[in-house]
Amino acid sequence: MSSHPGKILNNFLNRYNIKIEELADNIEVNPIYLASIIEGENWIDATLAYKLGIVFDTGMKFWLDLQTNHDIKITAENMKNWTPKSVYLDGLLRPF
Repeated sequence: MSSHPGKILNNFLNRYNIKIEELADNIEVNPIYLASIIEGENWIDATLAYKLGIVFDTGMKFWLDLQTNHDIKITAENMKNWTPKSVYLDGLLRPF
């Protein structure tokens, strides 16, 4: 099961008693952007992952992995009924 990275970020803020505005100022991002991530309305990009990795001593990859795992879960759910028109087998295009 994959939680939205914003939920994990919110857990960090709560654990260390940090306000969104304080973190936003510290890492030089808009607090509205951080709030939108916490609310699950936005995503963590590489730049933010880098900054969060430094300030929380988790490393950039921790945050990128959270985001990627969440994206994979959501995409798999949204695409479960999709099928391609054709597939490439042995270099040849064949109907699906």
